[in-house]
Amino acid sequence: MRLGPSSGALAVTLLFGVSSNARADGFSFFRYDDDFSYLADPARRTSWYDDFKYLSLSADPRAYLTLGADVRERVESYDEGYFGLAEAPHTTYLLSRALIEGDLHVDDFRAFVQLGNFVEDGRKPAALPTDDDRGDVQQAFLDFALQLGDGRLTVRTGRFEMKFGEGLIISPRDGPNIRQAWDGARLFYELPELRVDLMAVRPVIDKPGYFDDTSDQRQSLLGVYITSAIQALDPYALDIYYFNNINHDVSFYDGYHAPGSEHTSTSGARWYGHPGQFDSTSEAAIQTGLFNTRQVHAYAVHNELGWTFTVSPWKPRVGLKADVLSGSSDPFAGHVRTFNALYPNYSYGTDAVLEAPSNLIQAGLDVHAYPANPVDVEYTTAGMWRYSTRDAFYAMPLFPLIPGNAGTQRYIGIEQQLACNWRINPYLGFRASLVHYAVGDFVSAAHGRDTNFAMMYLAARF
Repeated sequence: MRLGPSSGALAVTLLFGVSSNARADGFSFFRYDDDFSYLADPARRTSWYDDFKYLSLSADPRAYLTLGADVRERVESYDEGYFGLAEAPHTTYLLSRALIEGDLHVDDFRAFVQLGNFVEDGRKPAALPTDDDRGDVQQAFLDFALQLGDGRLTVRTGRFEMKFGEGLIISPRDGPNIRQAWDGARLFYELPELRVDLMAVRPVIDKPGYFDDTSDQRQSLLGVYITSAIQALDPYALDIYYFNNINHDVSFYDGYHAPGSEHTSTSGARWYGHPGQFDSTSEAAIQTGLFNTRQVHAYAVHNELGWTFTVSPWKPRVGLKADVLSGSSDPFAGHVRTFNALYPNYSYGTDAVLEAPSNLIQAGLDVHAYPANPVDVEYTTAGMWRYSTRDAFYAMPLFPLIPGNAGTQRYIGIEQQLACNWRINPYLGFRASLVHYAVGDFVSAAHGRDTNFAMMYLAARF
């Protein structure tokens, strides 16, 4: 996760985003948001494929079944992974993801089921929990909807993926082989200029066997997320949110304390817009509560400004970004000030899984260019410093890789990524990236070394 758009979410949006000009204009980032209802009009069906995207069940056009599938083959390679401080720092492996889904609509009732198979081959020393799952229910939920005043109210129960805003608190972590899902209930009310989301969920624990994934009884999340895009704010919009999180297995500091229990509240707001060639996003979150018996007072701030040169041949977009994520100055006493992003995307700044958004100051540059209509080339660079020189350097997912007492230095290093997205056709996409992390004096003091990472994947969507 980062407070700006995550690499994984951005890549999927670029490859399979909604486009009124594309043949696959029913596709979206979440498969349950796919909308092929326009195929109720036989005149708009131009391919055999359309018969599977809209299977009519009755004379009522609102009664239909949509079938779909996703396949992704992703190769990753690390040289000095985790700065050479973890076991087996040199490794190359394959991540295979296959999903099938059925989406049934009958008037205001809906049933969505998605089954997944996730296989890892070659990672050393062993597969991660997010790598392998031979067969399980990735998503399965029921929706009940009704018109309420000028808006539409939907109640969702079961297992589902979620993402809010730019992924500060909740993201489906598209980079790893298995995306994050939750078990529980969600209610959302939609008006033309306002959307209110309520949720009461537990994260799903990924297990490698067949149909053995369960809810994590040691964690729970309650929250509300409000999106306001009223005409008076145009072209800007405002999001406001509150999340109450319980997690009985949180690791801070390393070398100082055993994992403890966290009960926190996270409140925040996001202001964003795209007036003409200019775009901007500002987001801030405050976190309070308890870690064991100690008070939590932490915060996170993100700002990003961008400008698109529409008159240039490749229409480049240049963006400046800055993040501040608080850390603790005293791991032994006082308030806990280490910001915990809860359920972030693992690709915080780049496709490489390195830094976590905790105890971190980051400033950098994003450049996108479009040499051809289906091709996006991206260059990202960011310098990183510890917010507190007493707190750890955290790797994903909130793992204190280098303890705070490893050195007094603040500078962590500079990370660079060169990436390319190619939407080969409406159903097939390709992404490749190269990442180099040049370590700073704090990582060097802990005997860390520069990290190189390479990744490519081919994704097919049906």
